Amino acid sequence: MFGNREKFIEKSKQGVGILTVTILIVIIVSCQGIFLGCLLIPRITLLLQISFTGLNVLFGVLLAYVGYSYLLRRQITIFERLNWKKLLVSVGAFLLVLLGTYVLHHFFGKQVETSDNQEILDEMLGRVSQGLPLFFVQVSMIIIGPIVEEIYFRGILFYESRMFGTIFQAIWPTIIFALVHGPANLYQWSIYLIMSTGFMAVRLITKKLQYAILTLSLIHISEPTRLRCI
Repeated sequence: MFGNREKFIEKSKQGVGILTVTILIVIIVSCQGIFLGCLLIPRITLLLQISFTGLNVLFGVLLAYVGYSYLLRRQITIFERLNWKKLLVSVGAFLLVLLGTYVLHHFFGKQVETSDNQEILDEMLGRVSQGLPLFFVQVSMIIIGPIVEEIYFRGILFYESRMFGTIFQAIWPTIIFALVHGPANLYQWSIYLIMSTGFMAVRLITKKLQYAILTLSLIHISEPTRLRCI
């Protein structure tokens, strides 16, 4: 009797722990583009654009460093010498994700609506001047963003979910990644879950985050942007 009670208490503590970690990660990842939001200020000057986009890059680097240090202290390596077979896994996952989003896009047809996240991103990009501000935005989207998201979702959250078993460890970060991007309908949920599942598959197969980071970076680079939805 007491043994079952102790197990229940222990499981409850673990549940509260993973929920706490999840909430913290959602807050951290959601804040990574906080300075880019300042681009929506009416009549923003070029100097302010450079300042805000530059600060966003620095803030992203800081978040990546904090997450990287957390994993390093737990002897979890993110990078390794490039393995061509694993590189092919990353590229293959990218192509499958693109195929999946293409099929969904045509399946839903005219029912497709642009996510709020994408609309805000499009508006910000529309206000960015050419030159340094645009360069900083691209660095944030293509390099810093994928590093931060993979470190926190398929790095830290993946690691902290291990006590609940392999299946939960793979599914939980996948769902939270989709959730944090704010899908508002079935189409958007499907898109984000396909992407997140692809990134997790790369993480599980290669055992390293660098290949999942590459897959996400390729998604950010790929066109059309409407299928990217990130």
